[in-house]
Amino acid sequence: GTRSGLQHVARRYARTDARVAQRFGAGSAIVDDESAGPAFRDLETTAPPGPTCGGEVLPEVTFGWAADQACALVGDLGGPDVRREITDWVAGDVGKAFTQASVWEHAAVSVAAVRRNLVHGAVAVATTWEGLAAEAARGHAADWADALGEQSDRLTRVAAHLRDVIELAVDVAQLVVDVVKEIVSIVLAGLTLASVPIFGPVQLVDKVRDAVRLANDARKVLTVFWNFLLVVKDSFVLAADCFTAEALPPAPG
Repeated sequence: GTRSGLQHVARRYARTDARVAQRFGAGSAIVDDESAGPAFRDLETTAPPGPTCGGEVLPEVTFGWAADQACALVGDLGGPDVRREITDWVAGDVGKAFTQASVWEHAAVSVAAVRRNLVHGAVAVATTWEGLAAEAARGHAADWADALGEQSDRLTRVAAHLRDVIELAVDVAQLVVDVVKEIVSIVLAGLTLASVPIFGPVQLVDKVRDAVRLANDARKVLTVFWNFLLVVKDSFVLAADCFTAEALPPAPG
């Protein structure tokens, strides 16, 4: 008897639920069938497009016999080995870095779309009920909207930093190449005068010293660029922090 009674009650609940859902869907903003009227659905797609790759490339560096002789002279007089400096700094895949920036940008756009869809849905749902549960739901949706907005902003900033790094990397690499060319030309000019008795060797030493000073100035520029890279690294850490469980809205009690 108890079993039959429970089955009867379950059927009554199912029929009542179906009737209420039908009435609710006919005049509500929350329906599955878009043809029934304004539905509670996404305003825009949140699927990010595939990453794109830019056409930036680092300048190429070639050394010849004259450049090797000039660089060796700079090293003999206490200057840096310019050839090693070149191989250390003018390296990297700029195309892949650009692709990374593209991924972060697309993620920022997608997260922003998720936020707008959430806000739109929360507004639609808010008109259908009231009470403590409704207030709690609205508050929770608002917390997530704030969290998603912060995530989108962080993603956008990281992408912008990456694009700045790419542009600066190409500029700095070109600077290094130009400095090497200038050093080589300065030292070669000194070598041309080296055959002149007394005056020639003195001029050669002066030229090499000028080249050393130029190389050290270029090192300062590289140091500034390196410090900027550290700032970008910190921005990655900050961006990651806003995705941790602690930074996200807690589950409602």
